[in-house]
Formats: sequence, C-alpha cells, structure tokens
Amino acid sequence: MSPIQNESFDSLKSEEKLAREIAEILRQDYQDSGAAIKRIERKTDASHHAIRNWYDAQRAPGLGNFIHLTKASPRLIEWFLDKVGRGDLAQLIQAQNQAEKQGRDNSSFDISCLIFETESSDVLLKKMQKLTLRQLWFYAKIKQGDKLQAHDLVYVFGVGRATAYRDIDGLLKCGLLCRVGTGRDEYYAAL
Repeated sequence: MSPIQNESFDSLKSEEKLAREIAEILRQDYQDSGAAIKRIERKTDASHHAIRNWYDAQRAPGLGNFIHLTKASPRLIEWFLDKVGRGDLAQLIQAQNQAEKQGRDNSSFDISCLIFETESSDVLLKKMQKLTLRQLWFYAKIKQGDKLQAHDLVYVFGVGRATAYRDIDGLLKCGLLCRVGTGRDEYYAAL
C-alpha cells in the first residue's frame, strides 16, 4: 500500500472510531430508548436521517452538527475536552455536575462563565475597532448563540445582499467567524 493510500485508510479508521465513540455516548445518555432519535432531534436542528447515522455509528457528525449535538448530550463536551488534552476542564465540568446532583451550593464557581479566548485581548480589540456597526451587531448576535445569515443583515439594516456578504466576509477574514453548513442551511458561528 502506498503512503497516500495508507494515510487515507488511517483517516477512515479514525473517522469510524470517532463515530463509534459518539454513538456510544449517545446510547449511554439515552439508554437505547426507542424515542432517542426523536428526543435528540427536538434538541438539535439536525435531520432524523443524520441523527440515525450518528446514533448507529454509521457516520460522525460535522463540526457544526457536533456543536448542536452537545445540547442533546452534554457529556460530548467532556469527551471532546478529553480528546484534545484538556481533561482538567472535563473534570471541572464533572465536579460541577456532581455537585448539582447532590444539591450542594456551588454558586462560587460556574463553569458556564468561563470564557476561552484564543488570542490576546489587544489583538481582539484591534480587530473589533475595524468593524462597522453592522458587523459588530452581527458578531454580537452570533456570540449570543443566534443562527444568523446574510439576509438578517439585509432585513435589519436595509442594505443590499452584496453589502451583507461583504460585511460577513470581513468577519470571516478577521478570524472572528466561521461558516457552518452549505447552501440554504449555511449559517455562521463565532470562533
């Protein structure tokens, strides 16, 4: 087998392993209940067919769908943190969840208040100073968890589609946003 064929075979095996691990977590969380697919479907925006593929380990979810899938199975966040070498953060989440189950007062620490920035605040501030009001609004809404598309800029600010796409491209080039999905299902997520 050539090195290129071997590399693609290894990546296929790792993709299958990820799919199996994600499916195992989903099955543990939903105890193989008959309504598991429908329950996951209600908590995410994914299609029934896609969820069935994840649940049966036929395919691993893409990044955008994985993010939505964590709403249905928060243990996936812990699994992901462990995979990327941040088991310490996964342990913090587990400790908080255990404290909540036992009814302990843990108001002094709330894991959801942690903010992870990948760049220094000076660099982020310089990027933000270059943004227009439309771009700031769009970025702030996405940071709040809204799923926005270019037509939202057109509707709210009364600008043309070309201007809306230019604003979004500016945010993408700054490294503040990324595209998730394609075509009509495309939306943007904050990095």
